[in-house]
Amino acid sequence: MIIGCVAMVAVVVWLTISVVGDDDCFTLSGSVALASGSARSTGEACEGEGSYGDIRQGAPVTVYGTKGIPVASGILGRGTATGPAASVSCTFAISVSDVPYGSPQYQIEVANRGRTQVRVEEAAEGHVTVSLGARG
Repeated sequence: MIIGCVAMVAVVVWLTISVVGDDDCFTLSGSVALASGSARSTGEACEGEGSYGDIRQGAPVTVYGTKGIPVASGILGRGTATGPAASVSCTFAISVSDVPYGSPQYQIEVANRGRTQVRVEEAAEGHVTVSLGARG
């Protein structure tokens, strides 16, 4: 009888976790664009250079809720270089899972570079774009 109750509790807990995970959270996705003059090619990939040297694959990405409290974190994906070597720009994928619904907007911060505000629709639908580096 005890074994049956334990098994039943385990199934209920598993179902609860599955339902909460599917309904109450989403994966924030999009990209980080590092402008020409702030990036360098590393062969097949790219990364930040100079004062942007901390922008590279594995750099931390933090998602904040409405009250400015961190609600999820992830890392930058591999950078993809575009343009000639002398003026290469770099784009990184962002994918942060388990972001809880509940805020009408979120703030995204890449490697302590300041926060970019996005609406929940942009965040949940993969339309997040963060721009860093020199312009022009």
